[in-house]
Amino acid sequence: MQRSAAIDPDPQTRATAEAARGRLAVWRKRPGTAAGLSLLCPGCGHFYLGKTAQGGAYLGSTAALLGGALISLRGHEIRLDGTADSAKVPTGLLLATTAQNLWFFSIFDAYRSARVARDDAGYKYKITRENLGELVSAPFRPSVLKSPWVWAGVPAALIAGIAVSYAIEGDDLENTPTIFDVKKVNVFGRQLSRGAGFAAGSAFYAGLFASVGVGEEALFRGVIQTELEERFGPTGGLITASAIFGAIHAFNFLDDPGTIAIAVPVITVLGTSLGLAYQRTGHKLSTSVAMHFWYNFLLSAVAFAVDPTHQPFVVNYSM
Repeated sequence: MQRSAAIDPDPQTRATAEAARGRLAVWRKRPGTAAGLSLLCPGCGHFYLGKTAQGGAYLGSTAALLGGALISLRGHEIRLDGTADSAKVPTGLLLATTAQNLWFFSIFDAYRSARVARDDAGYKYKITRENLGELVSAPFRPSVLKSPWVWAGVPAALIAGIAVSYAIEGDDLENTPTIFDVKKVNVFGRQLSRGAGFAAGSAFYAGLFASVGVGEEALFRGVIQTELEERFGPTGGLITASAIFGAIHAFNFLDDPGTIAIAVPVITVLGTSLGLAYQRTGHKLSTSVAMHFWYNFLLSAVAFAVDPTHQPFVVNYSM
């Protein structure tokens, strides 16, 4: 076909052969390969698909964020318990987390691009076409917030999360001063009143979890659950993807291994609720992104109010 496109004397034949070759070319680019290459390095899946500009943007942006994180953290002890020796530590945390989740999104975007090029041919479910801007804004869009998955599901999950957190850490919190016992909070090197400090802390968490909600949902629901549903059906895909989601989060508790046996099953159940929302909203990510963001944000805000001395953005604090 390539030879016909190049040497056939009939211009119409050459044009037809070239068009057919172009249509067949996309079938040589596998979605799984695109995702796997992006897992190895952000943007590499896009290079594989011939999307050089997008690949370069993902690679360059992720590298810049990681570089900024390393510069911020250089020379400082990395602690997340409120005793950080500089505001550069939480800044580095924010940059590193954003880089990680941009990397996650690049995996999804490469996988999706390969499927869209095929027009989802051979797949049972169409993959979402939501762009990055739509997903970042999802937690604040009225059309998303009016979903029962958000306004009812998030409070239910939050209650469960608070209960589990109290079961794990309740004894340690009995003599801990709360936000109502604090007069001043030093956030990013500035002494703020407890109200302003709480607001600043909440803003930090909003920035932190905006990327987490998008990145993790794009990877775990947009790629992993989507692919597993194609292989094992809706129920099998949901259960398997949720188990993977819970298991991966075990790394969050390596500093306290005793909590893993409690935390991982709870996170697995929460992941199942996110996966169900993804399924029931037509395999769109906006609802699960909003749920993920608000759960993380509100749980962290409650944790700050209960124990403001042990938060990653607090440089030091005074009574």
